[in-house]
Amino acid sequence: MKRGIGGFLGSFANLRLIKQIIKTTTGIKTMLKLKNNQKGMNLIGLLLGVLIMGIIAYIMLSRFEGSETQSQEELSETMAEVQKLACKGNLSAINIAIEQYHEVTGYYPVWITDVTEDKAYFPSGPPKCPKGGTYSLSDSNRAECSLADSDGHRL
Repeated sequence: MKRGIGGFLGSFANLRLIKQIIKTTTGIKTMLKLKNNQKGMNLIGLLLGVLIMGIIAYIMLSRFEGSETQSQEELSETMAEVQKLACKGNLSAINIAIEQYHEVTGYYPVWITDVTEDKAYFPSGPPKCPKGGTYSLSDSNRAECSLADSDGHRL
């Protein structure tokens, strides 16, 4: 069954379809016109977006800067604690060497260097305070660090 163009346009369903297509294309044209008229709004929106991102970046950088300072303070506190523990370890090693010296000789050393510079007790050399203190022999024949009072380098 052949239908001509009149038969196509004549059916009711096809007329509704054509009207819908016309409405849709008109709506698209209207949307495109609105979009073309809003170029200035897009630029303002872009500027606002950049401004908001800049504010967020400023806030984040200020927080990171504060945390970096806090981390450096914590690191220096940790380093001081490690130095103190290393000094206490050295004092323990020196005191053990003093007791061994006493067992071998029958008397305590007069000078701390009698023990610390003896390769039998410290083959790699005398122990050094990691913070720069000096070790000496107390009246009770125990090793002590010169930073015992100021930094707590004591057993």
